[in-house]
Amino acid sequence: MANLNNVKAYLALETTAGTTVTPTSAISIRDMPSLDKHYDRKPSEVILGNGMRQGEYTLDTDVKGSMSVSPRVNAGNGKLLKAHLGLEATPVQVAGLVSIRYIGASASCKLVVTATNITSNIGAFGAETADNGSGIAGFGISGVITLATYSTIGALVTYINTLTNYKAVLITGASGASSTTPGPVAITKTQAANRPAIITFQSTTTLDYAHTFTPDLSVNERPSLSIQKEGFQDNMLYGGVYANSLTMQGATKGFVQMAFDLIGMNETIGQTAIAGVSIPSNGDLVTQAGSFYFDKTAYSTVKDFSFKSANNLISDGYGMGSIDRAYVQKGLYEATGDFTVQLTAGSYAERAGLISMTQFSMQIILQGASLGNSLLETMIIDLPTVQVEDFQYTNNSSVLFAKILYRVFNQPSQYDAPVTVTIINTDTALYNS
Repeated sequence: MANLNNVKAYLALETTAGTTVTPTSAISIRDMPSLDKHYDRKPSEVILGNGMRQGEYTLDTDVKGSMSVSPRVNAGNGKLLKAHLGLEATPVQVAGLVSIRYIGASASCKLVVTATNITSNIGAFGAETADNGSGIAGFGISGVITLATYSTIGALVTYINTLTNYKAVLITGASGASSTTPGPVAITKTQAANRPAIITFQSTTTLDYAHTFTPDLSVNERPSLSIQKEGFQDNMLYGGVYANSLTMQGATKGFVQMAFDLIGMNETIGQTAIAGVSIPSNGDLVTQAGSFYFDKTAYSTVKDFSFKSANNLISDGYGMGSIDRAYVQKGLYEATGDFTVQLTAGSYAERAGLISMTQFSMQIILQGASLGNSLLETMIIDLPTVQVEDFQYTNNSSVLFAKILYRVFNQPSQYDAPVTVTIINTDTALYNS
């Protein structure tokens, strides 16, 4: 007898869309995958004169469905994220992640990071100059912090927090880890004005790696997947599968959840069960084991949140020669979401953004099990430019909350990608297969 507890799902990235490959990673599903092949049939249009239709014709097939997963920071979810967003930076071995936030009066704070120093430039956007204020009123010496002066990550964070206009947080990692060997990942420019700009300090010994994903906004299409599901009295392999949309949500006293809407090209039944591939023992992500930033505020009373990312794929990719879908083409990328926070003077102030259409930043940090070396399994959703779309009042057991709906934008001149998702785990290589 078929049972949900015996259902499995596996995936791999394809080299050629629709040409299936053997799946290499397990998916941490939390519900039955609905990915399936559907048949679009219509009756003959010929009028036979006998009061009924003679039969039907299959006009096309439609591979589609959803995949609801636990967003553990493992290879299966890494490949889903890459398929959905499109771009993955080369993984780097991590000693720690540090965020630096400028809280001064200037409209912009451009940080530049090299292997040996961090430079802060402040002023009008695009015309920033070195923050060379005297003593703690500036940033290091003439706007430059030389990392050798603060040779551990902890010492660097402590120093930055003595400065009048800056705040730093060690997100994960050992405070005693070196800030200079081999040093941070270089950043040409990143915005830190009222936004936690994340700096990744590298290691040669932790064996824990940061994978960073961003949306490919070029003309390139998204990567496609081969996905196999098992436990349905048969094993079905689906080819040319695209991750059209991603929905992530979390609520207090619960686990973070993630779901992908999928569109595919073909199905092959009667597959041999995948052997020797299992779900890694990563931890689940609990909503309360995270942190949430909106605008310049770290909100500790967020009750729930959602993040929705959509490629708006054009799925009508049919042609002559086959009733199966022949191609999938991406549309206009967009990202939206909402969060609910206790109604206070601070959260009510966010309502002004609805009226002014001011654009803010937002960041969600989720953390799971220990990786050792004071590092935690981590997922970060970084949104540098969001706008309040609606502000609603809700009641929860007589306590008033504010539900804030937001939309992500991509300004042509902004310093950072409109969406960046980072995960930290033990996988060493790019998710290319």
